[in-house]
Amino acid sequence: MSGGGHHSCDFRDVISVANLFSAWEEFCCGKRSGKDVAAFELRLEENIFRLHESLASGTWKPDSYTVSVIQDPKKRTIHAASVRDRVLYQAVYRSLYPIFDPEFVHDVYSSRDFKGTHAGVKRLKVFARKISRNYTRPAFALKCDVRRFFDSVGHQILFSLISKKISDKKLLDFIYAIIDSFHHTSGKGLPLGNVTSQLFANIYMDEFDQFAKHRLKAKYYIRYCDDFVILDDSREVLERLIQPISVFLRDKLALEIHPRKLEIRKLHQGVDFLGYVSLPHYKVLRTRTKKRMLRKIEEAKILFKAGTISKDKLRNIVASYLGMLSHCESWSVRNQIHAMLSGIMSAKLLDGRMARAELAKKLALKVAAFKAAHGFPPTLAIIQVGDRSDTASYIKAKKSFAVEVDIEVRHVHLKENISQDESIAEIDKLNNDKKVSGIIVQLPLPSEIDKKAIIDAVNPAKDADGLTSSSVNRWNANKSGAIWPATARGVRELLDFYKISLKDKKVCVIGRSELVGAPIAAIIRKMGGLVTVCHSKTTDLLKETLASDVIISAVGKPGLITAAHVKQGQIIVDVGINEIRADQSARADKLNEEIPRRKLVGDVDFNAVLPILGDSGAITPVPGGVGPMTVLALFENLLDLCK
Repeated sequence: MSGGGHHSCDFRDVISVANLFSAWEEFCCGKRSGKDVAAFELRLEENIFRLHESLASGTWKPDSYTVSVIQDPKKRTIHAASVRDRVLYQAVYRSLYPIFDPEFVHDVYSSRDFKGTHAGVKRLKVFARKISRNYTRPAFALKCDVRRFFDSVGHQILFSLISKKISDKKLLDFIYAIIDSFHHTSGKGLPLGNVTSQLFANIYMDEFDQFAKHRLKAKYYIRYCDDFVILDDSREVLERLIQPISVFLRDKLALEIHPRKLEIRKLHQGVDFLGYVSLPHYKVLRTRTKKRMLRKIEEAKILFKAGTISKDKLRNIVASYLGMLSHCESWSVRNQIHAMLSGIMSAKLLDGRMARAELAKKLALKVAAFKAAHGFPPTLAIIQVGDRSDTASYIKAKKSFAVEVDIEVRHVHLKENISQDESIAEIDKLNNDKKVSGIIVQLPLPSEIDKKAIIDAVNPAKDADGLTSSSVNRWNANKSGAIWPATARGVRELLDFYKISLKDKKVCVIGRSELVGAPIAAIIRKMGGLVTVCHSKTTDLLKETLASDVIISAVGKPGLITAAHVKQGQIIVDVGINEIRADQSARADKLNEEIPRRKLVGDVDFNAVLPILGDSGAITPVPGGVGPMTVLALFENLLDLCK
């Protein structure tokens, strides 16, 4: 323990009635539901004064520990003190913490105010960017773990370190009595479960922290309890540190590095630290932590269904895991959790992927029947003009699904500078090809080309997108056999799959574009819905959404629909597709700002809206909601054209 000299804190300060009552207030937070805590509180003043008297008279002896074993995330033996002693240990902690904590190395993140696991992971990211020059240069991480740390803490070593700061003999004797109240082996061990053990662990490891920073000159050093990481731009430097680290821990603290948990990794491979794997530009949950989380939620769901736990208990369990996920890239895991709990404690998840998988089986049967009758498969011609990357990805998705259902896709890729007349000539060839069942023009088109003229060049009898003037007139007039635009039909198919009727329901459609908003409004009217069409600039949008039973947003504006726009029991269909920075929704932190990653979101703030909807509500995720159904609907249109 470096610097500072002895402090004036004495035994009387620690055991004072005022300090014991303050310790009780800190200790009982979140614990009052426990029977032993409630029993202690029932005679609180009597118990506190009795504790004070036993301490002042020197008759206090620690009660026996209650032993329990936990298996998750790994097997650990917990030794819990009595409530009386836990209050006393809190009093000791609150007296000693301000003496020792200011002397600790800054980058120690366990059991300290304003620190913790998430701050530790953030600091690691800051160090990683600095040492690698924003990941433009090679850098490495040495990660170490002390073997059986709490079981190995030497009582005499710990006491000597505490004695460097505390001079009052009665207080030192009392502290030694606490240390000596537990032995894993003779003269060694701290009990997992004591608040004093958290502070004692930092006092013990501070000797190593000072060695790492001042003797080893490890500039980028972070420790959390018995785990520590050192970063450097040289693997050789880190390799040379292993021996002096091992020797110091063995000779000075009687500790040993866990040989199976010592590793040097390149930063771009990811550093597994404090439950997260920190990679360049983002971090993810450790794989085994994710698996354990999903298993625990599934177990809690089973207990809830059996009536063993309440919905509030289930909600609290899930909320704690969602809180953990909020600190990392976790979109797919969140969707898994929401799907697991759909209709139980949260709104029903309208999973477009699952619906498409089921409906694709029926579509494949129709395709097989067509092939048997005609000797060739239904064929969709896709016309692409130019080389936009987003256009290419949309076409790739269509081709992939076509393979699943045995439909042929003919991809006609035209040059960016092709003339309008040449484009129409290519479409005419497809109009006259008897083996082509349907045609779509992949949008958007280059600005020099008249979109309407190109789309209207498609023979309405082969219009798989439902966008020619003839098709628009037919579905606007609600004529039988009209080919609906794929997104509108996808919304209808999704709602039908989940048996959601819109008859006489108030439906707020946000978005009025010719391609998406207008056909969605028209198809909802056909389904019996009472439609109000709004847009992103509608002045009373909040009023309209709250008055509706169903909200369908097709604007393309992330975060347009917030928790304030929705109410319990509503059905939310999010048609919007927006690519944003992964950290766009969070407040920028200049020190810890990560290099942005991209992700897809809808118009709806999914995580904020979901709890509001309640068990009776329903919502589509993005991605994985309307998108998969739009692709399905396009090929359903193709088969309708084949009739």
